[in-house]
Amino acid sequence: MPIGEEAGLRLPRAVPLTLLLLFAFILGVAATVAEPAVGILKILGSSVEAWEAPLLFMMLNSRSGGLVAAISVGVGIAMVFGVLRYFFRLSLKPFLYIIIPILLLVSVAAHFDRKMVHIISLAWDTGGVTTGPVTVPLIMAMGIGISRSIGGEDKGMAGFGMITLASAFPILTVLIYGFVSAPSAPFPASRADFFAPSQRETVRRLFSSDADMEQYVRTRLSRDAADLFLGAGGNGAGEAQGGAGGNPLLPDGDL
Repeated sequence: MPIGEEAGLRLPRAVPLTLLLLFAFILGVAATVAEPAVGILKILGSSVEAWEAPLLFMMLNSRSGGLVAAISVGVGIAMVFGVLRYFFRLSLKPFLYIIIPILLLVSVAAHFDRKMVHIISLAWDTGGVTTGPVTVPLIMAMGIGISRSIGGEDKGMAGFGMITLASAFPILTVLIYGFVSAPSAPFPASRADFFAPSQRETVRRLFSSDADMEQYVRTRLSRDAADLFLGAGGNGAGEAQGGAGGNPLLPDGDL
């Protein structure tokens, strides 16, 4: 907190506004990358089944770096708008009147998309992720310092407005990142349809490498079904197991 407050006090007097905004953006990005809660999101990615929510699975696994970048950029943008708010002595309310309706509209649009519907909760959870033990003290302290430096009237309460913006903008950037990534992800499907051999190239997009895909497939399917999907078993294996009356995509005893 002393670092953030000193930066907020000294920088407005020492550098032009453009450099101050650049510093605020970099500080927001760096604080988010260092936030422990962001790492928890990536860990939770292993609990998502690829066929149930392919886009969510991809964003939390093979594209987790892009997800962290989207969250970080959102906080960085929030820092920029927060500094501008203090510099021009603007009220927080107009920002909320604009950003909250945008978030709701984008979330509604995502709700009617079969791929995007599964990341709405993820996007809104990032608002909480960005208010952790690293981001909050640093951002709040810098907001207090800037407000004191430029003679703001709210002073001690100034940092709270910055935190509000830092909770809202990452939601928007994650949703935008989801829309950008959606074309690369398959649609949700049953496990049997998802792991059909004809879908192998489509499923491959969800993983960083062939080795990662093979490891995942072999933990979710029986050996024969995994071989069939990965191309190691050939049509004969599938026909033999199918002729025996079993579903080659389900392990023994799995209904």
